[in-house]
Amino acid sequence: MCLGAYRRSFVHSTFADRFVLAGNWLILEKWMAPDWFNNTVNAVKPGAGATTMDEWGFCQVLGQDGAKAALTEHFNTWVTEDDIQTMFEYGINQLRIPFGFWAFIPTEGNEPYVSDQALYQSQIERILGYAHARGMYAILDCHGLPGSQNGEQSSGQLTTTPSWFGGSASSETPNQVRSDQMVTAITEWVAKSPYRSVVTGIEVINEPRPYTDDQIQQLQNYYERSYATIQKSAWPVATFLHNGYTNLTYWQSFAAQHATNPPSMVMVDHPYPGNFPPQNNSADILKQVCAAGQRYLNYPIPVCIDEWSLYTGVKDQAFEKQFYEQQLATWTWR
Repeated sequence: MCLGAYRRSFVHSTFADRFVLAGNWLILEKWMAPDWFNNTVNAVKPGAGATTMDEWGFCQVLGQDGAKAALTEHFNTWVTEDDIQTMFEYGINQLRIPFGFWAFIPTEGNEPYVSDQALYQSQIERILGYAHARGMYAILDCHGLPGSQNGEQSSGQLTTTPSWFGGSASSETPNQVRSDQMVTAITEWVAKSPYRSVVTGIEVINEPRPYTDDQIQQLQNYYERSYATIQKSAWPVATFLHNGYTNLTYWQSFAAQHATNPPSMVMVDHPYPGNFPPQNNSADILKQVCAAGQRYLNYPIPVCIDEWSLYTGVKDQAFEKQFYEQQLATWTWR
């Protein structure tokens, strides 16, 4: 099969995505590998693991050279070709590859992340190559944006003062301008990649948390700009957008305005029925699953569920077994 031979047959509205996230790979999430994280930090600064909670702090403690060395080893071992082969054998057909903005644009000011775009991009290309060899696909997932879009560990910076949002509905913050630059850089890189046929979409922001109407409008404006950038690029793919924890109906009109054939925009939802917080009413949990399914039916654009949960507060073995077996596996690798 020559490079790119299978790409044009891919249609989001008819393809049954079976996703797995390469979590804690190119952007650290301490909760996924706390022992490794703490041991690496403590080796440089004894006891610092107890108070270092994110990649921001990790890089501050280790410094640029130390963090680059530790992360390079981590990148090479956390996701290997054997892992991709195992996913393939279990029926996984699409990978979700999360990364921080520093994988595609330089850091600024006091941002401590390892600013080596070639390092990150070579790692992404390595995994795309493994996927290509198996006829698998991938979406590129912007997990961490400048200033943090949600203040969560998964954005690279656990903080109570995230600064991606700000100002009025019609304004664009400096961090949003940098995010636009990131999207442009991603599209340019994809177009030049020998494995571009593997990439079916770009998720331009993961789990943003707007708290005001102005912030929701800023998010929509960012989606509009990102969509335009991706669609006019040399290798246009679908724009994946998260609902920002608003009701899917809020985005219905926006989605309808961008409905194309084949689809060029995909809505992302992260339902966690029975969790956050853990719930113990099994009948109600199943109702939540069915209600979520109804919301997705007849939506103007495809809806992708690329995060969910096996865990609930129910401690009944029979229910847990049935609940697990009805699902694919889990949303993240490891």
